[in-house]
Amino acid sequence: MSDATNYPVLYRVSVATELRQAPGPAEKAMRGLPADQVLVLVGEPGLAWLEVEAPGGQRGFAPAAMLRRQVEGAKAPQ
Repeated sequence: MSDATNYPVLYRVSVATELRQAPGPAEKAMRGLPADQVLVLVGEPGLAWLEVEAPGGQRGFAPAAMLRRQVEGAKAPQ
């Protein structure tokens, strides 16, 4: 059995939103995040905003209310 701590923490976009340069709705949007997009948590979990990495390696912040945590031990998409 593999150790779940070796896997990234994944979140799935539940409602389409935007990846932003910094936490906050007034910050510059870098790209859209469609519903069902899988993101990798790269920062510490926050209450309102999460620092994430989108497919392709782009990092930014997404509103936590629009994301749902995936099952622990899941593998990030290739």
